[in-house]
Amino acid sequence: MYRGQPYVLKVLWEEEGLTHSELARRLHVQPATVTNIITRMEKAGFVERRSDEKDQRVSRVYLTDKGREIQGQVKQIWREFEAQVFAGFSAKERAALQQFFVRIRDNLLQLGDDEPCC
Repeated sequence: MYRGQPYVLKVLWEEEGLTHSELARRLHVQPATVTNIITRMEKAGFVERRSDEKDQRVSRVYLTDKGREIQGQVKQIWREFEAQVFAGFSAKERAALQQFFVRIRDNLLQLGDDEPCC
């Protein structure tokens, strides 16, 4: 797996048939980034693109059997990674840290894409 792919899988495990734009919005990345990730995942056999039934110009992304089958493995890897990252933190400390990260994320999302960088 390459960077970004587990996040795409997570979104698709929750809801399949999303467009590239919808995936980009949910992942807070540019549509071109999603297109690159999806292309790689399609070559690896995790997802497939299908034309929208109502608008042939739009493609939707669906999991393949292989994409569904790795869900347990990916979730286990996330659990192990999380255990290593938060080793030595109490449950209260982890909860506080999560709240801080959520607030930071929300603040960054409020900045929007129109703000100048640097």
